Amino acid sequence: MLRFALSDICHLIKGHAPSVVLYTQEQINDIRRFCSHGSVNATRSVLCVDRTFNVSTLYVTVTVFKHRGVVRKATGDNPLFLGPVFLHGDGKFTTYLRFFSHLGGLLSDEPVGTELRMNESVITGSDEEKAIVKALQRAFPNSHHLFCMLHCKDNVRHYLTRVGVAQDLREKLIAMLFGASGAASSGDEQTLENKLAEVLQTVRMANLDVTEYLQDKTFPKIASNCRLMWQQTWLGRHMWNNNNCESVNHILKMVIDWKPQRVRSLVEHIRDVVRLQYSDLQRALYGQGDFQLAPLFTKHSLSYVQWDRLGAEGRERRFGAFMGDSGVRITTNNVTSSDGQLTVQGTNGVARKGNQTQRPRGHRSHRKMT
Repeated sequence: MLRFALSDICHLIKGHAPSVVLYTQEQINDIRRFCSHGSVNATRSVLCVDRTFNVSTLYVTVTVFKHRGVVRKATGDNPLFLGPVFLHGDGKFTTYLRFFSHLGGLLSDEPVGTELRMNESVITGSDEEKAIVKALQRAFPNSHHLFCMLHCKDNVRHYLTRVGVAQDLREKLIAMLFGASGAASSGDEQTLENKLAEVLQTVRMANLDVTEYLQDKTFPKIASNCRLMWQQTWLGRHMWNNNNCESVNHILKMVIDWKPQRVRSLVEHIRDVVRLQYSDLQRALYGQGDFQLAPLFTKHSLSYVQWDRLGAEGRERRFGAFMGDSGVRITTNNVTSSDGQLTVQGTNGVARKGNQTQRPRGHRSHRKMT
């Protein structure tokens, strides 16, 4: 049985504004193995960040990742897991920097890794909130960042509406930027440049005073996302959005019945959500619940009868082995002697004679005829 006391999940960050980070070691371990340098492409996940409102007297910023160790039985998709949650009194850059610096320290606090390697490999994602983006870039200076294209699309629409662009032309420009065959879905650098040039040509032909806004605010984000997706093929080819965080925000608001909560009550609700998701994760080991182990992790599977016979200590050990598995598989061709004292590199080939061209079976030795 997984138990998370409030004292185990609450971690105070000192500063002028009230700041509390909520996390468990299981969450940190999962982010480290699915969002960091050691992850293979099949298990990589974006670390998504978003701030939600109307849940308490404090702001709530959540982190979300896809758990690549299991899939949903009904859909085959990796479930969304809630990562560390930040409760804070304001939305300033310095406040977010404390949170992400604290998180970066936790993710790097591992003998097998270094802070540099973690910062170089993590891919974060958020909307266009300047304080969050700037703090992420400062806390993870060598990392990569994805911008939510749905938020960019809404911001462009809002700006074009505000400056008085006609609706038909406005929707045409938005389709050229964010449509199914728009610039944000470009497959290579040349296609991206051509589509952005078409947008500018349309703007100039219509004599619209929006060129500076598009070139300064929108084009760089589209180009940055596209180049990162070309480089990191596991991200896919569709324009990226932050719907994962929006989904988790919706779950949190459903848990609190859409009513703002006192801080302590909110913390208890968040603790229950985390406890439930890791209880479901544990049940996946013996084939029960909504999840089942992903193909890379099926070696940890066992029957319920086996699980029941393990006892508390054995269950904790098996679950710990699963939680410590990053999905990296190293295949070697080594052969070890029966006493374990000698290991040599084996080979699947068969030693042949010089200039032998026949298969071994067809090249049997024969007695010479006299």
